[in-house]
Amino acid sequence: MITNEKILQIDSMDAKQLLKELKKTPINNEYFGVHILLLNELSKFSKGKTVEKTLLEFTESEYPVLRATAFDALLKNGHKQVIHAAIKHLEDEQKVVIRCIELLGYHNKKQIVPRLIGFLKDEREWVRFYSAINLGVLLENSNKVLNVYIHQENNPVVLVGLYYGIAYQVTEDQEYIRLIDQIGQILLETEKGEYKMTIIDILADLAYPEYQNNVFTIYNEFTKKKQMKNKKLYHWSYSANKES
Repeated sequence: MITNEKILQIDSMDAKQLLKELKKTPINNEYFGVHILLLNELSKFSKGKTVEKTLLEFTESEYPVLRATAFDALLKNGHKQVIHAAIKHLEDEQKVVIRCIELLGYHNKKQIVPRLIGFLKDEREWVRFYSAINLGVLLENSNKVLNVYIHQENNPVVLVGLYYGIAYQVTEDQEYIRLIDQIGQILLETEKGEYKMTIIDILADLAYPEYQNNVFTIYNEFTKKKQMKNKKLYHWSYSANKES
């Protein structure tokens, strides 16, 4: 477990100190938290030659969580060798692939569009989710592709990713509001906590000033539903305890 003191210490380090700390930290399950924290901090210096080299080395780690964290730290580094590594690791495990998709989308690498379209059929839900979103960024008229998959997709968070991808291409207010409402309906019907948090984040991204009221209405409905559910659970728990 990482202490608050250790977190503050790492937060105050410069690139040279972070690299030194990383080098002396053992690579095993006990220290993964420290490695992740150090790699995340190195993201501030990811375009530096030595830091880039170190992060690229971690993209080849035997541990998927460290590979994924290294690519996350390299997000804003669009150097040729970083792009090459990210494309190579599109064949990796889910947690690594989604970071590579994010990185390549961030740097507008349109050559991965065919791969992303193929990923819409992938069995891994988060690969489909991130592919849909980044197709919205990278592919002109992506709504034509994404609309096809909306009718084939049953996973709520992937559906939200598809709608979000389409939102990048929308120019009409009514269509944009319709997409917000559809995403909001999925939020209200979804039970899985991880999905809910992701959908709430997406609605926040869509809440430009002219659409804030639409998003706030959804948030209010979601909050009311949550309060009603908690109230029912309280009454059920109270009744059960009373009977016992």
